[in-house]
Amino acid sequence: VSHDKLGEKEESFTCLDKAIVFNCKFSDAWYAKGEELFQMGEYEEAIKCYDKGFEWESRIGYVSTQIRDIWHNKGICLSALHRNEEALKCSDKAIKLDPTKPDSWYVKGRIHFTLGEYEEALTCLDKAIELDPTDKEAWHEKGTLLTKLDEYEEALKCFDKAIELFPKQHKKAKVWINKGVALGELGRNKDALKCFDKAIELDPTDKDAWKNKGVALDKLGEHEEALKCFDRWREL
Repeated sequence: VSHDKLGEKEESFTCLDKAIVFNCKFSDAWYAKGEELFQMGEYEEAIKCYDKGFEWESRIGYVSTQIRDIWHNKGICLSALHRNEEALKCSDKAIKLDPTKPDSWYVKGRIHFTLGEYEEALTCLDKAIELDPTDKEAWHEKGTLLTKLDEYEEALKCFDKAIELFPKQHKKAKVWINKGVALGELGRNKDALKCFDKAIELDPTDKDAWKNKGVALDKLGEHEEALKCFDRWREL
């Protein structure tokens, strides 16, 4: 939809609505509207559009070329709404349609992680990394999962790989924080402190970085400096 590329959301919606009114069986228009809503974070409304598209596809025997992406994004919407069991079914559908897409495996891994199904999550994240070794989000998520499993040394390797791959500062700051947490669990509080300082350098407004820096300083006996960090955390 060219209007979308121009950032003209309202005009884009008008065109899609006209296409739907002209032919309500035009499932691609429902999908396109759903994608617009998905990008805006309007997950409930996006799901309604996706489902309307599925309904018409089943009636007329048409299959969109974007059907894998639609199932994938519907799963993300459902997960964002904490409907993770339903989201998992969508991820499975997307993977069945095309098992070579690393983003499907990554999303499925995140859903399993949220559900507390850690072994299943690890299998999915490993598959995502196997399909795309440059998948920074998968490396980060795997590191976070391994930290949860008390596999701190292995988690650090994942965080280092994610740090190497992340281009955006605020995203990279989150990885530095999680690396610092893993180091703290290993009792390496001075190294953890360096990680939290790096995260603050990248994003001075990150509350978690200030809070965790305070914790590290407190463990190192630097209580006054720790209190300053906790004060900053409360201010943000």
